[in-house]
Amino acid sequence: GCASASEDYLLGQAYFEDKTNALTFEDIKKEKFTSYEGWLAKGYQPSTYWIKLDVRPSDKDLVLRIRPVFIEDIQLFDSSAQELNRVTGAKHKVSDSEIQTLNHNFNLGSNDYERQIYLKVKSVRTYLLGFEVMPASEFFSAEYTSSLIYAAYIIFIFLLALLLFVVWLCNRELVLGMFVIQQFIAFLYAFFLYGYARLLLGHYIAPAVINYMIFILVVTYALSVVVATKLLFSEYSLKPIYRYLFNGAICISIFIIVLLVTGNTGTALKINASYIIIIGVEFGFASFFGTSGSGTQIYQDIHS
Repeated sequence: GCASASEDYLLGQAYFEDKTNALTFEDIKKEKFTSYEGWLAKGYQPSTYWIKLDVRPSDKDLVLRIRPVFIEDIQLFDSSAQELNRVTGAKHKVSDSEIQTLNHNFNLGSNDYERQIYLKVKSVRTYLLGFEVMPASEFFSAEYTSSLIYAAYIIFIFLLALLLFVVWLCNRELVLGMFVIQQFIAFLYAFFLYGYARLLLGHYIAPAVINYMIFILVVTYALSVVVATKLLFSEYSLKPIYRYLFNGAICISIFIIVLLVTGNTGTALKINASYIIIIGVEFGFASFFGTSGSGTQIYQDIHS
């Protein structure tokens, strides 16, 4: 499989956190890197991360595959290559990519000796970084499989939203209408997040606009979930304390949106990530204790 192929060609991974966001390639070569295995998960950080990859010799044309698709800016430094300005990422046009696919990549070519590749990664979103090195044929196979899975998921979300909309047309209930809005936001968010907007609309819409749309969608989706869930629980006579908690959650969500539109993108996204966890806990308590009816019955109704 692709994972085993990547492990064969990728001999080692290490990272260095540049908290100054100012170090150059020449500076970074003097720093001590920390080795790691698998994916690098550092959460929301204002730093720049430098990645050092050790690639084994190969007579095959190799491709470096970088996930997830929402990483914004990736610059490659390869002492064995002549190109000095090799960049990719969500903030760049897909037409500028060396290979135009959903995930980011660099064409490494073949080499007769072990080589070290450095990557400078900067993103306002969470630092969750995965790197694979594989022959070009396996790369295209992996990308094809990923695109099918992502497309199936996005189509499923859209069909569910469409089904809810048709049902809503028959009865025009407020609660159902809110869930229709929530589901269509979920569809748009998945379409933008998984790279299809960048791949299909990148020739017509600037990358900065596409990225901003993702930010807007992720925070408005959280708001739509809270409003829809409050309306649903209100159908079961929501207790006053939980009504206040839901109203508070709505106010926090609006505050996050204000942070985003006023330019505090990193702070807004970081708070939103914690906020989603908190409201998930709130929903759980409300399912069992938040209404005047039977908690078990409400839980069954919600999940039926």
